Amino acid sequence: MKNINIVLEYENAENTAHTWANEERFINFRTEPERAARCTASFAATELLSYLGRTLTDCSVCVSSQIRGGDINILLTVESASEKGSSYALIPTDNGLQIKGRGRAGVLYGAYELLKMQGWRWIEPMDVGEVEPPKKENIALPTEPMLFETTMPNGRGFEFEGGSKESHALLLWMARNRLNLAGYRPATAPLANKLCMSQKSGGHIFEAMLSPERKMPSGKTLFDEHPEWYGTPKNGEKTRGDALKTQFCVTQPALVEFLGEELLSRIMGEWYGADRIDVWGFDTWGGVCSCDECEKLGNTTDRTLYFIGQLREFLNRARGEGRLDHDVSLITTVYEGTSTMTPPTRKIPAALSGSGDMILFSPILRCYQHSFFEPDCSYNKGYADALRGWAKTADELPIIFLEYYNVSKFEDLPLLFSSVMSRDIPDYVNAGVRALSYMHLPMLAWGVRALTQNLYAELAWNKNADTEAIIADYFDKRYGRYADEMKKAYSLIEVAFSLISSYRSWSGRDVLTHLFLWDVDENPTPIEVDDHIKNTENLDRCLSDTVKGLSDALKIINSVMMDMKADSAEKTLPPQKGIVNPAQLAGVKNVAKDEDMLADDKKMLIYGINSMSLMLALTRYRRALVAGDSETTEREWEKIETLEAKMEERYLPLGFFFPNTGMICRDELTRTQLKDTIRRIRKSRK
Repeated sequence: MKNINIVLEYENAENTAHTWANEERFINFRTEPERAARCTASFAATELLSYLGRTLTDCSVCVSSQIRGGDINILLTVESASEKGSSYALIPTDNGLQIKGRGRAGVLYGAYELLKMQGWRWIEPMDVGEVEPPKKENIALPTEPMLFETTMPNGRGFEFEGGSKESHALLLWMARNRLNLAGYRPATAPLANKLCMSQKSGGHIFEAMLSPERKMPSGKTLFDEHPEWYGTPKNGEKTRGDALKTQFCVTQPALVEFLGEELLSRIMGEWYGADRIDVWGFDTWGGVCSCDECEKLGNTTDRTLYFIGQLREFLNRARGEGRLDHDVSLITTVYEGTSTMTPPTRKIPAALSGSGDMILFSPILRCYQHSFFEPDCSYNKGYADALRGWAKTADELPIIFLEYYNVSKFEDLPLLFSSVMSRDIPDYVNAGVRALSYMHLPMLAWGVRALTQNLYAELAWNKNADTEAIIADYFDKRYGRYADEMKKAYSLIEVAFSLISSYRSWSGRDVLTHLFLWDVDENPTPIEVDDHIKNTENLDRCLSDTVKGLSDALKIINSVMMDMKADSAEKTLPPQKGIVNPAQLAGVKNVAKDEDMLADDKKMLIYGINSMSLMLALTRYRRALVAGDSETTEREWEKIETLEAKMEERYLPLGFFFPNTGMICRDELTRTQLKDTIRRIRKSRK
């Protein structure tokens, strides 16, 4: 029998490693770096213990505090307990392997790297996404030293909109795939700390702080007491009802002090565990203060950076006074909604330069038919030019690039971005980006979107990753002998949804917006389309091609599912005896989890087909109205009602309230955002 000895260089590790690995709730990860490093390294050891034990036959795996002669020794080394970096090395030794992390994150990632060498994969959170390799006699070890360093050292992760987004399983999936940027959530914060996550809070926070109706100690509302704090609109007239439609006046010292105190109270209160705080302006899409003092500061971006610099100085003072007991990074957004997409024209405020604060570059209206730097794309060209401008200040104010793979207009559609991701992410790094995030991560039932998450994780770690190999490995591990057929289905889906930004977005040029805002009581007009669709006549062909592509993909999935069900029937376990509660039931091995993943693929795809079929029927209905074609109008209305009834009976995965806590499960029709449009049409027909 072979013996594998996992070596933790802490006294009594053989008896205490499991305790150390699970003591994250009792550690202050800011002030106890040695204890934090021991916790993470011990957890890495227990992960190796568990997974290697499940991998190897005729083998004993244990944890100890010292190297043992005659055994295969896997030594876990944290070079610096206080180091925030995540690089690691796998170094062959005479009797095994050293996993050396520059910091504690590196040791954890190195452990998972070794497990991936054995064939383990974590495609989705929870057991359904865990791919277990065939049993083997010998452990696979590298024969030469291997060094791993990320090309996104400032963070790789997700935006967590919604206070209820908490999941231990998701955080574990992230760590196993070397992602380290997550939303701060109290219940999972200790685990996130152990897994070396950088946690963030905040967002569009100033609307609540500066609510015009907020009662002040004087008894007056904030608007009545401090009208000068609110931005001056172009017409010069401030009103209570429109107070939040213009960015606040950043040249008011008392306002900066007020917002600084508000921010400090949250950092030392409800956001205490967060390392990064998003400080984004009002989501006004163009309304900025036009007072003379603001105008003197430069363009709208210069004004925002001036204000963030003032906040940084405030927090620095609070830190020196002992009112703030830990460091935080401020993250401001570069975004049309806050009028900050244009690069600054003035010098970066001295307080921000090299402070650890960053910008979040947020191209919410980007096109996914074309790569980001495609020069002829009307959506992306302006964004690419802006990023190049911001890159000139990246040494002083680092850039986080925010993608919108699951933005609210895309939510739960089975969208795939493999082609543009493979080109874009390396280009971002080449342009100066050093961190990556995306909005809004689906928490469960990923379906085909699991490819997006896995490819994103690999490219976020290494811009030079072999995307073809990553994609091939994904299909092999997720679908096995059905990989080739499923590749065809995925390809059909990606091509079918290539125009998604023209169909559904926040641009105002998209088809969904025209249908959503359709005044059915007015004389019908042709739907205006963007230059990607080109003209109204072409819209029908584009939507028809989308529905056909998705339908063809569904045929493939249905065929694969039939074969897979036949396979799993042969492997069905006999009835389990003695199961008396859900905890015991959960321990029964699910031999059909591949079938379960395929079911998620299918459910998401059916929603996509229904959504796009409904959009097609509505556009045809409107086109027939314009043409006065009553026969076609009635035929399309019948399709609309049939789809309406079908979609009202089907539900999609959980949604989350924002900004408050809570969850909601909406039917397919509600998720399309076209429910009210159908109601208005029905009323007009009567």
